[in-house]
Amino acid sequence: MVAGPLPGADETVRPSPGEGDGKADPGLVALLSLQLLLLAFFILLTALSRFEQDRVHRVVESVTDSFGVPFVASAPQPAAHGSLGFHEAMKPIVEELRRVAAATLPVELEIELRRDGELRIEIPDDLLFGAADATPRATVRPLLTAVARALNGPRFEARPWALDASARAVPLPGRDRAGAQELAVRRAAATARSLAALGLERARLAAGLLDDGRRSLRLTVRPLPAGAQP
Repeated sequence: MVAGPLPGADETVRPSPGEGDGKADPGLVALLSLQLLLLAFFILLTALSRFEQDRVHRVVESVTDSFGVPFVASAPQPAAHGSLGFHEAMKPIVEELRRVAAATLPVELEIELRRDGELRIEIPDDLLFGAADATPRATVRPLLTAVARALNGPRFEARPWALDASARAVPLPGRDRAGAQELAVRRAAATARSLAALGLERARLAAGLLDDGRRSLRLTVRPLPAGAQP
């Protein structure tokens, strides 16, 4: 074994490659801190999301009990079981609704009759409700009355149908996402209740939520299979 000269007093012994100096790597510390912050952020998002779901669920239960209207918390529009007969019966109704809307409302409504007989009416939020109100304005009463009169008419006595009033959770100043959903729940239920007050059977009515970014409430009249109960 060959021994080299010992280092002098003024020489520094340098650690060999790979040997630590006892200090933490600043880059590694920063990376771990960032990961912990991200973990805390996602935990916070999960907790807030659960709180919003619970809050909206309580509102839905309250509205269902108060308004007596079934509510679908997430309302993808169900498939219609239409027929040529239902489509033909709905055609004059659509024309009448367009005439009523043109004569009584300041804007043109989107009224669509699909080939399967399903009728969709999009009513802008600012036309149907006040800024933070859940009660339909009196200005839309002639349209709702025309819908109720048509569905109670002889054309649909032997043709089963159901009607959904579906609102959107529109962001409003001073309201968080849960507050917007709460308002949408109340708007949909209040619209369905207004139709019930105009003579439509409650068993045929339902309220729901849509999530497609539009600022309107949709009324959907769906034909049901022959002999089906609403």
